[in-house]
Amino acid sequence: MAGTQTDMELGGDPMDLNWKSGSKISLTSIKSLAQLQERLSELRQGKRAVEQTLLGRISSVLQHAGYDANIANEWAVGSILYRIGCDSQYFYIQLHEHNLGQAWEEETSCDFDNAKPEIEHHAAELRCRRTMYSSRIMMVCAVYAYLRDQSAGNFRSAKLQEKRQKIQMLAVKKHVAQVESTYQKMKELQTKAYTTDNGNGNNNGRRNDRNKPMCWKCHQAGVHTGGKDNCLWKNLSDDEAKAKALEWVAAKQAQIGGQNLFKLIEGRGGMMLG
Repeated sequence: MAGTQTDMELGGDPMDLNWKSGSKISLTSIKSLAQLQERLSELRQGKRAVEQTLLGRISSVLQHAGYDANIANEWAVGSILYRIGCDSQYFYIQLHEHNLGQAWEEETSCDFDNAKPEIEHHAAELRCRRTMYSSRIMMVCAVYAYLRDQSAGNFRSAKLQEKRQKIQMLAVKKHVAQVESTYQKMKELQTKAYTTDNGNGNNNGRRNDRNKPMCWKCHQAGVHTGGKDNCLWKNLSDDEAKAKALEWVAAKQAQIGGQNLFKLIEGRGGMMLG
């Protein structure tokens, strides 16, 4: 009721002609953890003042319409509009608390990037509801319904789950690409080292390898103990043994890297594993 043309005729507050503006959605301006914490603090501190302002405006409209002050106040307290306003503010605070919790998913560290996808998602949904309706009261009800339903689902809709899964899939692909790139670089460097002349006319590098903790057969250090006789690929040719050793090292690095990545994903909700 507050802010409509009828209110102006009754002596209420003037119309807010910018209620469709995207700048009205405070989530869109949050770009860092500090801003998120500050906004949450402002919402908590101003909660009571907002409720009292809404109550006063509803009561004022009724009194200007000719109702007794006591009756107007009593009706305002029990009105559906007041209930929607108070509950919407409560759910909106919950949304900010949820976003802050997402940033602190890692118990020992905080990363705003963890919460950023959800903030952007909810901001887009709220912006859509603010701009798609022709009347302000319809917009208020739509925003209330969205926040209420999201709160009931712990702010995790199917659409948001899908977005998070896509982000984590991209993270996995990026990690795999990095492992493959590392493997190729390592292979090129080792191949170059093995084929470099050691100054004695010997290109296999074995003369220098005598003083290194490296197997002469597979040209790897730390893969197995002992020398050539204990090599895992001693029955293969030198080239085959080196190739097998490189594959083994790369697979081991990929396995360790994959385990660390999936531990990270599990710590952020296990979306990829679900």
